[in-house]
Amino acid sequence: MGLHAQELPLPRAYVAHADQHLSYELSYTRVMADTITFRPDDDTSKALQVLTKDGTPVSAAVRSALIDAARRKASAAIRAEAERLAEDESDRAEAMQVLRDMETLRAW
Repeated sequence: MGLHAQELPLPRAYVAHADQHLSYELSYTRVMADTITFRPDDDTSKALQVLTKDGTPVSAAVRSALIDAARRKASAAIRAEAERLAEDESDRAEAMQVLRDMETLRAW
């Protein structure tokens, strides 16, 4: 005899038909993010007012600003590395040699 929906603890099981059932278990792992406390100065307070003026929660504004700042910093580091390599005569000569070597391998 099959199980009925009222006999099953939901969301643990699902009744497909009267004579059979499919069961599953849901597993939720709730991970809370670390709490960061800081004391904003006047400029930071003004910046938060601008970022939250449209109703954006402070936490979301801070997360977004941190991610944007990290991306800008990573981009600046990559740009600085590219500029350093562009100024390196031996690296540029090696890159040109690689391009010449690759040209000989190109399919016509």
